[in-house]
Amino acid sequence: MRNIWDNRARKRGVVFFALGFLLIGFAPAFAADSPSPSTSTPPKRRAEDVDDKLRAQLSLRFEGLIRETEYGYFSFANHSSVSISLPGPDMEQPRGRKLYLTSHARYFCLRKDSWKQVDVASDGVCRFFDVPPMTQVTLLISVRQAFGYLFDQDFKDKRAKVCLGKICSEPFDYANYVPSDDDLKEVPTKIKKRDERDVDDKLRHQLDFRYEFSIPHADLGVFTFANHSSEIITLVGPRFDDNFRNKKVYYITHPDRFWQRGDSWKEDIVWHDSAAYEFDVNPGAEIYLLVPLYTMTERRFDGKTWKIGLDKILSEPFCLKPKPHPSDGKATSK
Repeated sequence: MRNIWDNRARKRGVVFFALGFLLIGFAPAFAADSPSPSTSTPPKRRAEDVDDKLRAQLSLRFEGLIRETEYGYFSFANHSSVSISLPGPDMEQPRGRKLYLTSHARYFCLRKDSWKQVDVASDGVCRFFDVPPMTQVTLLISVRQAFGYLFDQDFKDKRAKVCLGKICSEPFDYANYVPSDDDLKEVPTKIKKRDERDVDDKLRHQLDFRYEFSIPHADLGVFTFANHSSEIITLVGPRFDDNFRNKKVYYITHPDRFWQRGDSWKEDIVWHDSAAYEFDVNPGAEIYLLVPLYTMTERRFDGKTWKIGLDKILSEPFCLKPKPHPSDGKATSK
């Protein structure tokens, strides 16, 4: 009897072994026939279609003003599982950027116990841009037209908020003020500082200064400046700039401009008449610079290749798209 059961067990083992071998042999074929994993994009929701549940997963917060421009900068965090489409000007702003330009914002100020909307001129054509899920970006929002002179006197200390569609910022204090001497005092540090006038070739290779895009109708270019060195880099900005330490966006007061002519670079000299103040870019920091373009957008410079100079720090070469001109009869750019 025992031999009979042993024989049966051996036969079952052989059968299972053969079936296992066949399954292993055909596994690649089965895998090839099986559907590939889904690569579908996350759902999308426009700012004006946001409901209360989704709004609770979004954060829009005022970070500071950019003096000598009309813009404030805000942090926008999307903690939801959907892409949020925000309104921007009529220009392409692809996904993946860390800074975007907005338009069609609504503005409110607190008077007594209620929020009153501030009327501003229309922004014209709108083109939406997407902020993917679990992403935080910086937004440039025009605020001076709404608040710039409203709070100078009687309303200086009032609260304000900005809304993009149904997404509203946290209330913030908007103030036009000149920093005190205490605000402008340097914070002691043991890290070596290097002024933009004293940057050598070795240090310059550790700085990434490149053009991102230009702001329509503002003669301003947006640049990234990344400090990959172990030293503090000191740049020049506006004299009266509030909260100038640890900001994400700065205005450059006195840039140099060079355009390529043949194999050489020719400086486009522009006279400066505004006061300036120094600010520091810490090691490992990446910031944004708003740089006045001025004559670079004139017709005679269409299609030229440029560099921006901060004394001895030069940007990567870039080219501004040619602009349509009334005498052309047709547009020269997309």
